[in-house]
Amino acid sequence: MLNNIPTDNFYKFQYLAGLLIIFSTFYYLIQRIEIDNENLIKLEGQTSQLMFDNRMWEFQIDEIDSLSKKLLERDQITANELQNLRSKTDSIFQLSHSINSKMNDIALKNNLISYSIERTSKYHKYSILFLIAGIVWTAIGYFGWFFLHQKKQDRILEIELELKELELKRTVNLNKKPEEE
Repeated sequence: MLNNIPTDNFYKFQYLAGLLIIFSTFYYLIQRIEIDNENLIKLEGQTSQLMFDNRMWEFQIDEIDSLSKKLLERDQITANELQNLRSKTDSIFQLSHSINSKMNDIALKNNLISYSIERTSKYHKYSILFLIAGIVWTAIGYFGWFFLHQKKQDRILEIELELKELELKRTVNLNKKPEEE
């Protein structure tokens, strides 16, 4: 397959190289945009989970608050109630630690995604230059190939065809003359 690459003419090569630049640029842009979109979707999912955890944390704080108010209104606290209050307080601290950890993770990912999006937008500018270069390179190659080279090649083929037709007529005429005599 690689042996069939048209390198017999610089214009043909230039035309195909320009097309390769154009398609590669589009492919790269599409890939970068897809990667950025996937990262944003993941970040949104993690943010939603964090918001859910935060609501759970607020619910547990409200629950502990109401339980502690009930216990303060009474004179005595049983060991069971104290243990229940401690376990809920511990679960809030664990959830708080988990939320803080997730917030730090999301902030880091947000920074990475922001950097990636900035880089992608920077590459968009370069991609436009590559597209313009690819289009110009392709146009020069196509017009050079078609107008400078292909027309001459077509003319050579027409002349060769006329020569072959003349040869064929001469051969037919030579073959007919001896038979007529």
